Amino acid sequence: MRTLRQPATAPVVQGRDGLRSGSMRSHLPQASTAISPQESSQQRSEMQDDGLELMSYISDNFGDVKQLLFDISDGIKKLTAREEESRKREEQIFPALQERVEELSIKVETFNKMVESAGAIVVPEALDTDGVDLGDMSNLF
Repeated sequence: MRTLRQPATAPVVQGRDGLRSGSMRSHLPQASTAISPQESSQQRSEMQDDGLELMSYISDNFGDVKQLLFDISDGIKKLTAREEESRKREEQIFPALQERVEELSIKVETFNKMVESAGAIVVPEALDTDGVDLGDMSNLF
């Protein structure tokens, strides 16, 4: 004879009165059928096998996952160290670059002043080129 087992959530579903408020079958899913003790132990055995298989899989792959996490952590540490080194180099290089830019700015200003003063020089209209065409040199000054 098959017996019906009450699911663990049945009292919550059935309310305070438990089985008195309705039949057990009305609270079971439609696809549910009565389970014999033999079938129940068989299902438990299969679930245990699945659980053992999962534990075995996790155990077998735990080292790989742990190594992957270690590699990621190590990579982050290396990137952080490189970033710190780069920041220190920038702190050393930038003042020298700034000084060099200032020097070049002064030289460019001096050059511009020289070009402006050269523009004040009168260029002769007709150069004696011995017949050689010098092309358009109007943009030189």
